Amino acid sequence: MSDWEDLVNLINSRGHAGVFAQQRGILERRDLELSVALEWARSAAAVFGLDVTEIRSNPADPPDCVASVNGRQVGIELTELVDGELLAELKFRSEQDGRRITSHHSTVFMRAQWDEMRFRAYIDRLLDKKAAKAKVPFDFLVVYSAETYLSCELVRQWMTNAPFAPRAGIGAAHFLMDYVPGVSEHWPVFRLY
Repeated sequence: MSDWEDLVNLINSRGHAGVFAQQRGILERRDLELSVALEWARSAAAVFGLDVTEIRSNPADPPDCVASVNGRQVGIELTELVDGELLAELKFRSEQDGRRITSHHSTVFMRAQWDEMRFRAYIDRLLDKKAAKAKVPFDFLVVYSAETYLSCELVRQWMTNAPFAPRAGIGAAHFLMDYVPGVSEHWPVFRLY
């Protein structure tokens, strides 16, 4: 099997939000994080005018990556918003049924949907978790997601309702979504605070 086929199988094996699947030997965590940080920098430049350069993995993780903004070194921490319980259920159901079950399946479809309350609760949990673990301050926290039923139009609407409260140890927090064809030239990005 080729590297490309291995990657496609890895993405498909997750059954939900597979773009950010990772596995040793196919897609390493550090490679995925660096790729996400690079996409975030492109999107943040287009949306916020943020000039992030010299992005690289941080061997002294945390933070996951370091970069330069206006000649100043910054730390970038990354974390994925994904429904881990749903992933576990899909894996279990797939093993039980002997075939791949995805979030499109009728038994889990409604559970895979997002509303504002659920979105805000997940984001708040991630912000709190990262703030609690921030032994060194992060200049940027990038929460990224490829949740199948989380649309950038809904997120845009929800973000106008109320910002998230800043957390100690995290300078700025952004939400980055997987590329959506026809929406923009870059991945959708939103300022959490």
